[in-house]
Amino acid sequence: SSLIEMLELRTAVEGDAAGLAALRRSPAQEEKIIEAFDAFRASAAKGMPTAEADFAFHIAVAEATNNPRFSEFLQVLGPTLIPRRAVAENGTENVLPPSELERLVGEHEAILIAIQDGDEEAARSAMRHHLKSSQTRYRAMLRAPR
Repeated sequence: SSLIEMLELRTAVEGDAAGLAALRRSPAQEEKIIEAFDAFRASAAKGMPTAEADFAFHIAVAEATNNPRFSEFLQVLGPTLIPRRAVAENGTENVLPPSELERLVGEHEAILIAIQDGDEEAARSAMRHHLKSSQTRYRAMLRAPR
């Protein structure tokens, strides 16, 4: 599926973006990543849709590379960047089960912490883990009976 292909591409690009963000972010860019994470976590805690906050988090990480091509790339992907929005019916996001939201919050938090720590390898690894987990989840969704 094109959704899986997109996640594979994002894993390659965003893994390196997170690593660069860990090395290059400014204090203001780090604050923007924190704010995006906090918005994502708050939406998840309320059981509200999280796609917009998720998108903002990934854009903030890309911007923190200080290479505008990363954020331009993600902006071009637009709505397809967040898979649950791409597979939603009627253009509205399905809210994930609480256990899945907790897992996503934890994955995003690991990315944030690695970037804050300035740990290039941990940031790259955390982002790749997050996006590979998404690939696994959406592959299972594609195999499920309809």
